Amino acid sequence: MRNVIIILFSLLCFSCKTKDNSLDVVQKNERYKMSDLPNKETQFDSIFGDGNAITESATLNKLTLKLTQNHFKVDKAQPSSVPFKFRLYNENRIISLMNVSTIKLFARSSISDKRMKNTFPDFTVYEMNFKNEQDAQYVIELFYKSRHQPIVEELISVDKIFSKENKVYYFETRAEMFRDYINKYAETIK
Repeated sequence: MRNVIIILFSLLCFSCKTKDNSLDVVQKNERYKMSDLPNKETQFDSIFGDGNAITESATLNKLTLKLTQNHFKVDKAQPSSVPFKFRLYNENRIISLMNVSTIKLFARSSISDKRMKNTFPDFTVYEMNFKNEQDAQYVIELFYKSRHQPIVEELISVDKIFSKENKVYYFETRAEMFRDYINKYAETIK
């Protein structure tokens, strides 16, 4: 998950550069640029997750079984609790997710996609555990709020995020042509 964040941030930095090597402010009414955060006026908040959830849920077990039946190879990473931050530039706020137990699955099909020969669909699923359903829903709101800021709108990734009970599920894939797969398997969780 940390690697994903670093890659997204790097892409964002390179895609927003202007000729004079400064970050371009997309909207004139925007208060802060990416380089301005944090500053003296920045507000810091934290959301604490459920760091005790170190085993995968029954939901992920069902998904893994379904993927295996559909000829996907599934690799499971050890649960981690790497901190993640939402930067809300227009509000001059940074919200940190702390102690959020995250379980990562990577699935790759052994069958080539019918639309393009020798192209094997793959995607990653993250299950993030929070203390309650309200915190999980708030994280979804923060995700969309941080995603639809003028400073990051150009950075488009193929993903899907939703919450179920006290968990947040985040699906991502490397190509738009695989969006059907993340939508299909996200429905098995919902």
